[in-house]
Amino acid sequence: GTVIRGNLIHDVRSAYYGGWCIYPDEGSSHIIIEDNICYDADRHIFHQHYGRENIVRNNIFAFAGDAVATYSRADTHNGITFLRNIFVTDNKPFFSAGYSHSFCDRRFQSDLNCFFDVSGKPPYFRDRDNRRISLKEWHTLGYDTHSIVADPGFRNWKKRDFRLKSGSPAIRIGFRPPSTSDIGRDPEHAAISCTCSVNNKKKRAGGYFPALFVLQRYGQASRPISTSPLKPLRVLHLRPIKCKTRKGLSGEVLIGQTLA
Repeated sequence: GTVIRGNLIHDVRSAYYGGWCIYPDEGSSHIIIEDNICYDADRHIFHQHYGRENIVRNNIFAFAGDAVATYSRADTHNGITFLRNIFVTDNKPFFSAGYSHSFCDRRFQSDLNCFFDVSGKPPYFRDRDNRRISLKEWHTLGYDTHSIVADPGFRNWKKRDFRLKSGSPAIRIGFRPPSTSDIGRDPEHAAISCTCSVNNKKKRAGGYFPALFVLQRYGQASRPISTSPLKPLRVLHLRPIKCKTRKGLSGEVLIGQTLA
Protein backbone atom coordinates (compact mmCIF):
# COMPACT_ATOMS: atom_id res chain seq x y z
CA GLY A 1 0.00 0.00 0.00
CA THR A 2 2.96 2.37 -0.10
CA VAL A 3 2.51 5.42 -2.34
CA ILE A 4 5.15 8.03 -3.21
CA ARG A 5 3.16 10.93 -4.61
CA GLY A 6 3.33 14.67 -5.16
CA ASN A 7 6.97 15.35 -4.33
CA LEU A 8 9.42 17.87 -5.76
CA ILE A 9 12.93 16.36 -5.54
CA HIS A 10 15.93 18.03 -7.13
CA ASP A 11 19.65 18.80 -6.96
CA VAL A 12 20.67 15.46 -5.50
CA ARG A 13 24.44 15.05 -5.21
CA SER A 14 26.57 12.19 -3.99
CA ALA A 15 30.18 11.65 -3.04
CA TYR A 16 30.85 8.00 -3.87
CA TYR A 17 27.45 6.31 -3.70
CA GLY A 18 23.90 7.44 -4.27
CA GLY A 19 22.82 10.47 -6.23
CA TRP A 20 19.27 9.33 -6.94
CA CYS A 21 16.00 11.18 -6.49
CA ILE A 22 13.87 8.08 -5.89
CA TYR A 23 15.49 4.78 -4.93
CA PRO A 24 13.38 1.70 -4.18
CA ASP A 25 15.96 -0.61 -2.64
CA GLU A 26 16.33 -4.23 -1.48
CA GLY A 27 13.12 -5.87 -2.60
CA SER A 28 10.81 -2.83 -2.49
CA SER A 29 7.59 -4.10 -4.01
CA HIS A 30 4.04 -3.11 -4.94
CA ILE A 31 4.74 0.62 -4.59
CA ILE A 32 2.95 3.28 -6.61
CA ILE A 33 5.22 6.18 -7.54
CA GLU A 34 3.25 8.94 -9.22
CA ASP A 35 2.85 12.69 -9.75
CA ASN A 36 6.42 13.54 -8.73
CA ILE A 37 8.69 16.12 -10.33
CA CYS A 38 12.35 15.11 -10.02
CA TYR A 39 15.35 16.70 -11.70
CA ASP A 40 19.09 17.29 -11.55
CA ALA A 41 20.58 14.20 -9.93
CA ASP A 42 24.20 13.39 -10.51
CA ARG A 43 23.54 9.66 -11.10
CA HIS A 44 19.93 8.71 -11.89
CA ILE A 45 16.55 10.25 -11.29
CA PHE A 46 15.00 6.85 -10.65
CA HIS A 47 16.97 3.79 -9.57
CA GLN A 48 15.45 0.51 -8.49
CA HIS A 49 17.87 -1.99 -7.04
CA TYR A 50 15.52 -4.95 -7.09
CA GLY A 51 11.85 -5.45 -6.30
CA ARG A 52 8.56 -6.62 -7.69
CA GLU A 53 5.69 -5.00 -9.58
CA ASN A 54 6.25 -1.37 -8.71
CA ILE A 55 4.26 1.13 -10.79
CA VAL A 56 5.95 4.36 -11.87
CA ARG A 57 3.43 6.62 -13.57
CA ASN A 58 2.71 10.24 -14.36
CA ASN A 59 6.06 11.62 -13.21
CA ILE A 60 8.44 14.16 -14.71
CA PHE A 61 12.01 12.83 -14.51
CA ALA A 62 14.59 15.21 -15.93
CA PHE A 63 18.34 15.64 -16.22
CA ALA A 64 20.51 12.98 -14.68
CA GLY A 65 24.26 12.69 -14.88
CA ASP A 66 24.29 9.02 -15.88
CA ALA A 67 20.85 7.95 -17.16
CA VAL A 68 17.35 9.07 -16.31
CA ALA A 69 16.31 5.65 -14.98
CA THR A 70 17.95 2.34 -14.19
CA TYR A 71 17.05 -1.07 -12.81
CA SER A 72 20.25 -2.50 -11.44
CA ARG A 73 19.50 -6.04 -10.24
CA ALA A 74 16.55 -7.49 -12.07
CA ASP A 75 14.98 -10.75 -10.95
CA THR A 76 13.00 -13.16 -13.13
CA HIS A 77 9.67 -11.36 -12.66
CA ASN A 78 8.34 -7.97 -13.72
CA GLY A 79 10.02 -5.48 -11.44
CA ILE A 80 8.65 -2.15 -12.69
CA THR A 81 5.99 -0.77 -14.99
CA PHE A 82 6.64 2.73 -16.36
CA LEU A 83 3.52 4.43 -17.71
CA ARG A 84 2.71 7.97 -18.86
CA ASN A 85 5.89 9.60 -17.62
CA ILE A 86 7.87 12.44 -19.17
CA PHE A 87 11.57 11.60 -19.40
CA VAL A 88 13.94 14.47 -20.16
CA THR A 89 17.67 14.28 -20.82
CA ASP A 90 20.54 16.22 -22.35
CA ASN A 91 22.34 13.70 -24.56
CA LYS A 92 22.29 11.04 -21.84
CA PRO A 93 20.55 7.66 -22.09
CA PHE A 94 16.94 7.48 -20.97
CA PHE A 95 17.40 4.01 -19.46
CA SER A 96 20.46 2.05 -18.50
CA ALA A 97 20.54 -1.65 -17.76
CA GLY A 98 21.95 -2.94 -14.49
CA TYR A 99 24.75 -5.30 -13.66
CA SER A 100 22.74 -8.54 -13.72
CA HIS A 101 20.57 -8.37 -16.83
CA SER A 102 20.21 -7.06 -20.36
CA PHE A 103 17.24 -5.28 -21.88
CA CYS A 104 16.43 -8.36 -23.93
CA ASP A 105 15.60 -10.17 -20.66
CA ARG A 106 12.43 -8.02 -20.39
CA ARG A 107 12.55 -7.60 -16.60
CA PHE A 108 10.39 -4.45 -16.67
CA GLN A 109 7.69 -2.87 -18.81
CA SER A 110 7.53 0.61 -20.27
CA ASP A 111 4.97 2.29 -22.53
CA LEU A 112 2.93 5.44 -23.18
CA ASN A 113 5.78 7.70 -22.11
CA CYS A 114 7.12 10.93 -23.60
CA PHE A 115 10.86 11.16 -24.35
CA PHE A 116 12.53 14.53 -24.84
CA ASP A 117 16.24 15.12 -25.40
CA VAL A 118 16.95 18.85 -25.18
CA SER A 119 20.15 18.38 -27.20
CA GLY A 120 18.05 17.50 -30.24
CA LYS A 121 19.85 14.20 -30.74
CA PRO A 122 17.98 10.92 -31.26
CA PRO A 123 17.02 9.14 -28.04
CA TYR A 124 19.10 6.18 -26.99
CA PHE A 125 19.36 3.62 -24.21
CA ARG A 126 22.42 1.95 -22.66
CA ASP A 127 22.41 -1.79 -22.29
CA ARG A 128 24.68 -3.91 -20.16
CA ASP A 129 28.39 -3.54 -21.00
CA ASN A 130 27.65 -0.02 -22.26
CA ARG A 131 26.14 -1.15 -25.54
CA ARG A 132 24.13 1.66 -27.10
CA ILE A 133 20.53 0.85 -28.07
CA SER A 134 18.68 2.96 -30.62
CA LEU A 135 14.99 3.78 -30.36
CA LYS A 136 14.23 1.35 -33.17
CA GLU A 137 16.01 -1.47 -31.35
CA TRP A 138 14.24 -0.46 -28.15
CA HIS A 139 10.89 -0.88 -29.87
CA THR A 140 11.98 -4.23 -31.29
CA LEU A 141 12.67 -5.40 -27.75
CA GLY A 142 9.06 -4.57 -26.90
CA TYR A 143 9.55 -1.34 -24.95
CA ASP A 144 7.60 1.90 -25.47
CA THR A 145 5.89 0.89 -28.68
CA HIS A 146 3.14 3.44 -28.01
CA SER A 147 5.33 6.14 -26.50
CA ILE A 148 6.19 9.42 -28.20
CA VAL A 149 9.37 11.39 -28.81
CA ALA A 150 8.40 15.05 -28.52
CA ASP A 151 9.04 18.33 -26.79
CA PRO A 152 6.39 18.24 -24.03
CA GLY A 153 6.17 22.03 -24.00
CA PHE A 154 7.49 23.05 -20.60
CA ARG A 155 7.15 26.69 -19.70
CA ASN A 156 10.90 27.04 -19.18
CA TRP A 157 12.93 23.88 -18.64
CA LYS A 158 16.17 25.90 -18.51
CA LYS A 159 14.86 27.54 -15.35
CA ARG A 160 13.40 24.21 -14.23
CA ASP A 161 9.82 25.33 -14.66
CA PHE A 162 8.20 22.06 -15.68
CA ARG A 163 4.65 23.29 -15.91
CA LEU A 164 3.17 22.36 -19.28
CA LYS A 165 1.95 24.85 -21.82
CA SER A 166 -1.46 24.47 -23.37
CA GLY A 167 -1.51 21.91 -26.15
CA SER A 168 1.31 19.76 -24.78
CA PRO A 169 1.68 16.52 -26.78
CA ALA A 170 2.13 14.67 -23.48
CA ILE A 171 -1.58 15.05 -22.86
CA ARG A 172 -2.24 12.76 -25.83
CA ILE A 173 -0.64 9.81 -24.01
CA GLY A 174 -2.78 10.43 -20.93
CA PHE A 175 -0.26 12.40 -18.90
CA ARG A 176 -1.84 14.53 -16.16
CA PRO A 177 0.29 17.54 -15.17
CA PRO A 178 1.19 17.17 -11.48
CA SER A 179 -0.03 20.03 -9.34
CA THR A 180 2.73 22.12 -7.78
CA SER A 181 0.39 24.24 -5.66
CA ASP A 182 0.74 22.12 -2.53
CA ILE A 183 4.28 20.80 -2.99
CA GLY A 184 6.29 21.33 0.17
CA ARG A 185 4.56 20.89 3.50
CA ASP A 186 1.94 18.20 3.55
CA PRO A 187 -1.41 19.96 2.99
CA GLU A 188 -2.81 17.90 5.86
CA HIS A 189 -0.33 19.64 8.15
CA ALA A 190 -1.15 23.22 9.01
CA ALA A 191 0.11 26.10 11.09
CA ILE A 192 -1.99 26.66 14.22
CA SER A 193 -1.94 29.74 16.38
CA CYS A 194 -4.47 30.16 19.19
CA THR A 195 -4.76 31.07 22.87
CA CYS A 196 -6.24 28.65 25.38
CA SER A 197 -6.85 28.65 29.10
CA VAL A 198 -5.39 25.86 31.26
CA ASN A 199 -5.59 25.97 35.08
CA ASN A 200 -6.76 29.57 34.91
CA LYS A 201 -3.50 30.60 33.27
CA LYS A 202 -3.14 31.87 29.77
CA LYS A 203 -0.90 29.66 27.68
CA ARG A 204 -0.01 29.87 24.10
CA ALA A 205 -0.65 26.83 21.89
CA GLY A 206 1.02 27.57 18.61
CA GLY A 207 3.63 26.66 16.11
CA TYR A 208 3.56 23.88 13.60
CA PHE A 209 1.07 21.19 14.63
CA PRO A 210 0.38 18.26 12.35
CA ALA A 211 -3.32 18.55 11.59
CA LEU A 212 -3.64 14.86 12.35
CA PHE A 213 -3.09 15.64 16.00
CA VAL A 214 -5.01 18.88 16.04
CA LEU A 215 -8.20 17.68 14.44
CA GLN A 216 -8.50 14.11 15.65
CA ARG A 217 -9.43 13.03 19.16
CA TYR A 218 -7.13 10.61 20.96
CA GLY A 219 -9.01 10.40 24.29
CA GLN A 220 -6.97 10.76 27.45
CA ALA A 221 -4.02 8.64 26.33
CA SER A 222 -0.64 10.29 26.46
CA ARG A 223 0.96 10.68 23.06
CA PRO A 224 4.17 12.59 22.28
CA ILE A 225 3.72 15.34 19.72
CA SER A 226 5.67 18.46 18.82
CA THR A 227 5.00 22.12 18.24
CA SER A 228 8.32 22.13 16.41
CA PRO A 229 10.96 19.50 15.72
CA LEU A 230 12.93 20.69 18.75
CA LYS A 231 10.08 20.92 21.30
CA PRO A 232 8.49 17.58 22.18
CA LEU A 233 5.31 17.69 24.24
CA ARG A 234 3.64 15.36 26.71
CA VAL A 235 -0.08 15.36 26.06
CA LEU A 236 -2.05 16.15 29.22
CA HIS A 237 -5.60 16.31 27.90
CA LEU A 238 -7.77 17.55 25.07
CA ARG A 239 -9.37 20.93 25.46
CA PRO A 240 -12.09 22.16 23.07
CA ILE A 241 -11.07 25.47 21.57
CA LYS A 242 -12.06 27.50 18.55
CA CYS A 243 -9.19 27.68 16.13
CA LYS A 244 -8.63 27.40 12.41
CA THR A 245 -5.87 26.09 10.21
CA ARG A 246 -4.83 27.89 7.09
CA LYS A 247 -7.09 25.45 5.26
CA GLY A 248 -10.08 26.71 7.27
CA LEU A 249 -10.45 23.59 9.40
CA SER A 250 -11.38 23.75 13.05
CA GLY A 251 -11.14 21.27 15.89
CA GLU A 252 -9.61 20.49 19.26
CA VAL A 253 -6.12 21.40 20.35
CA LEU A 254 -3.95 19.02 22.31
CA ILE A 255 -2.77 20.71 25.49
CA GLY A 256 0.60 19.59 26.75
CA GLN A 257 3.77 20.63 28.50
CA THR A 258 7.19 20.93 26.95
CA LEU A 259 9.57 18.17 27.92
CA ALA A 260 13.10 18.99 29.01
